Amino acid sequence: MKKYTHVRFILMFLMLFAGAMQSAFSISSQWSVLNSGTTEKLRDVNFLNPDYGVVVGNNATVLLTDDGGQTWTSINSHSFSGNVYSALILQHDTIVVSTFDQSLFTGETYITFDGGTNWSQIGSEPGSAHSTQLSTHDQSSIYSVGSSLDRSLNFGNSWDTLLAYTGGTNSLTQVHFKSGQIGVAGGLISGFTTYSANFARTEDGFNWYIGDVFSFPNADAYTTLSFPHKDTVFMFVNHYNGFMPSNQNFLWKMYGFVTVVNFPGDTSVHFTSQIINSSMPGYAFAADFKNTLDGFAVFTGGTIYKTTDGGVSWTSDYASTSDTLSDIEMIDENIGYAVGDDGTILKYSPTTSIPLVFNSNIHLYPNPSSGEISLDLNVNNKPLSFQIHSMEGKQCMSGNLSGVNPHLNVSELETGIYILQIRNQNKILISQSKLIKL
Repeated sequence: MKKYTHVRFILMFLMLFAGAMQSAFSISSQWSVLNSGTTEKLRDVNFLNPDYGVVVGNNATVLLTDDGGQTWTSINSHSFSGNVYSALILQHDTIVVSTFDQSLFTGETYITFDGGTNWSQIGSEPGSAHSTQLSTHDQSSIYSVGSSLDRSLNFGNSWDTLLAYTGGTNSLTQVHFKSGQIGVAGGLISGFTTYSANFARTEDGFNWYIGDVFSFPNADAYTTLSFPHKDTVFMFVNHYNGFMPSNQNFLWKMYGFVTVVNFPGDTSVHFTSQIINSSMPGYAFAADFKNTLDGFAVFTGGTIYKTTDGGVSWTSDYASTSDTLSDIEMIDENIGYAVGDDGTILKYSPTTSIPLVFNSNIHLYPNPSSGEISLDLNVNNKPLSFQIHSMEGKQCMSGNLSGVNPHLNVSELETGIYILQIRNQNKILISQSKLIKL
C-alpha cells in the first residue's frame, strides 16, 4: 500500500478544494468606511431597503442614498436648521426628521413627500429637555417619543398623545415595533439622586402601559434597547454615579410580558427580567438584534461589538477612529449601517472585493508553492500592482511589480488557497488567479 506523506496529503486536499471553489468562495461580512461627504456628527440612520436610506446629524445634515451607500446627496436645501437627531423613511421620497436645540430645549419635526425638495413642519416640542425620536409599524403612521409619546395617522396633520409625562427629566428616548402593532419604548426616569430605566409597551399601537418597576433587576439607568422578538427585549443599562455615567454596564433580557391591572393604581406591564451580562465592553449608544441570538452594538470609543449567543459574550467586530458611533441599523443578518462623529458612515456587507470569476493572462509558477513564485507579465499596461487575499477576503500581501518576471516570496503565508490579483496603474483588475500555498 502506498503511503502518502504529509505534504502530499495537504496538496491533494488543496487541489480538490480549489476545484470545488472554481466559481465561488465562502462569503464573509465585514465593515467598510463609506464616503459621506461631510465631517458633521451623524446621529441616526434609517433604511427602507438595503439600497435606499437616510442619515442625519448636526447642522441640519440630511443625506440620502439610493445605491447602498456608494453615493450620498444632501436633501435639506436649507429648509430647516439645527441638529437633526432622528430620521424615518415611510415610503420612497417620504421622509420624516426631527431636530433639537439643546440651548433652547425645543424640537421640531419635518416631513418631505418629494425626496427633500420641499419640507413642511408637522410638529414641535417646546420646553422639552429631550430630542424627539421617530418610528413606524406600517410605513404610514408616525410615532414620536420625547417628553411624551405621540402618534399621527395622517402624516403629521394631527397628533394624539398616547402617553404623557409631567415633564422634567422623565422621558422616552426610543420606540420600536415588532410583529405589527406590538411596540416598546425605553428611556429614563429621574430619581432623587440618579436615573432609573423607563419602559413602556403596547399590543395595539394605541394603548401604552409603563413597565412595572419591581420587574426590573435593579434601578440602573437605561442607555439603549433592541426589540428582536415580540416577547423579547434586550435593554442596555449603566450604573450611574449620581447623574453621571460610570464604567459599570449591564445587559438585561426582558420577556414574558403581561398587562396587569393594579389595585389600586394604573395598568402596568409585568415581565421577567434577567441580567445576561454584568461586564459589558462599554457604554452602549445603540444596538440592533435581528433575532434573540445575533446582534450588534456600538460602544464608547467608536467600537462595534457582536454577539452570537444572545449577549452572553461579545467580540470586537470593528474599531473606529471616531470618538463615538451614535447609531446602528441592521437591514438583515448580512447588511447593516452605523454612523457617528466626523461624518462617519460604516457599512456591514458580504465581502465582495474578490470577484467570483477567474481569469489569468499572467502566469505564475510553481503553483502550488511553499516559497517563491515567479510571474510572467505577459501584458503591456504597466506599471502593475498585486494583492493576495485569503478565501475570506482578507488582504495578506500587496505591493508593486516591476520587470518581466518578478518574484514573490509567499513563505510567510499559512498553508491554504489564496487569490492573486493584478491591477494596472488605474487600479483596474486585469488578472486573477488561484495561488496554493503548501
